[in-house]
Amino acid sequence: MGSAGYCKQVDTMRCTQNQYWDPTSQSCKTSHGQCSPDQYWDERSKTCSVHRDQPQPREEDFRRLQRDVRRLEGDVKRVERELQRMEKGGVVHPKEMAEKLDMIKKVLTALKSAKSFDEFEKLLPEGADVFNLDQDVRELEQYRWEAQENARRLNEVKRGIKNIDREVKTFEKKVNSLVAKKITVPQELLDTITKIKKFIELIKTAKTWDELQDAGIDDMPELFSDLHQYRSQLELISRWPDIARRVGNELKDVERDLARAKNIVARLTKRNIDVSALYGEMESLTTSLKGDYTKAQGLMEKGEVRDAMETLEQGFYERVSDMRGLYQVLAMVNNNFGGFVSENKKTLTDMNAKIRELKRRKIDTKELDMLLEKITETGNEVLSVIKQKGFDPEEVMTNIREFWSMRDEFWNIAPELSGEIERRPWEVGPGLFGGVPQLPGEWGNFFDERDGERGGRSSAPVAPAPATIGIPVQ
Repeated sequence: MGSAGYCKQVDTMRCTQNQYWDPTSQSCKTSHGQCSPDQYWDERSKTCSVHRDQPQPREEDFRRLQRDVRRLEGDVKRVERELQRMEKGGVVHPKEMAEKLDMIKKVLTALKSAKSFDEFEKLLPEGADVFNLDQDVRELEQYRWEAQENARRLNEVKRGIKNIDREVKTFEKKVNSLVAKKITVPQELLDTITKIKKFIELIKTAKTWDELQDAGIDDMPELFSDLHQYRSQLELISRWPDIARRVGNELKDVERDLARAKNIVARLTKRNIDVSALYGEMESLTTSLKGDYTKAQGLMEKGEVRDAMETLEQGFYERVSDMRGLYQVLAMVNNNFGGFVSENKKTLTDMNAKIRELKRRKIDTKELDMLLEKITETGNEVLSVIKQKGFDPEEVMTNIREFWSMRDEFWNIAPELSGEIERRPWEVGPGLFGGVPQLPGEWGNFFDERDGERGGRSSAPVAPAPATIGIPVQ
């Protein structure tokens, strides 16, 4: 016991003034109240610790910075020269960057002049934070890099904008020529042209790239893309006067055939041949054709070009074909179907020639062969009936209409197999809008990319990080 008490007494005597004896751990512990002003009491370790958010510079770090100050000063001077060169080119630097540069230069001057860290602290300008000095230089270097990139972008777009301006003016002149002809042009297209012209003028007068970005210059690629999408629509619009003339002529031919059909019906009625149902179909088709034409004109006036063309293709032209077929039937009835003999012969000759052509090209004609067989059979039935006396005209008309229906089906399938495309009137004619203004390919990296919703500005290439020049924390 005496020996143990002696050891405890000896250990207690070894504790320093700012320590106390801890009987649990049988060791000396630092007292909570003995922490210095730059320390705090850590309950976990039961010791005084240095605040990590308040790094304490050391003299040897200061000496290291002094030894490296020449290189650091060279780096800052290089950045300053680049900024001054850009200023001469018209670039206006933000006030905060000029202040940051001035502060860094003063800190470096203090480093060169001071003999100790204490003296260095006294020479530091008010507001200087030596611990963030490396970050300040990084920001300055990054700004210099971005400013150079933006200046290069601005120069590039200013050089290229002359050609774009000329192309847009030529394009606008073509559009205005349509407006002058009282042809309706989509308002969205006119608005797009106006926006593009606004950006062109802005580029001509802009002093900085930021000025262009603030004005929404990143929308230019999308605007030119919209312009390109209107090209095919503009081609249709530009051809509308010719399309309307052709459709109008088709309608006149239909009305002329209807008038002739009326006379034929009158003659057949005297021969006790009733074709009033057929003539009624022709009258109904003529009314529908006039309605299709009127509807297409109204859609064009509203700028709904695609719908107007669809009305003509799926309505007007299909009915015109039906109308001609009915008139041919009526004319054949009037001539006792005499014209069918030559028509049947020509139809079969043309179809056989087409099938031989496709087979030479190694194209499968099985579907056409089956149709030709049915057409031949129906044609022979008609020829057999009209050779007889007292045949029923209505029965013959039914067979002839079936013959023509299969004939039309044949000539619809054949072009698809051979790759031929029937061109409608609005697909024929010179291309007025073949060349649409577009941005140079190298401009692609100048603008923000849009992915869904509008994003923020794209960042400039990241500048290489300069050497750390702050006092390191260890």
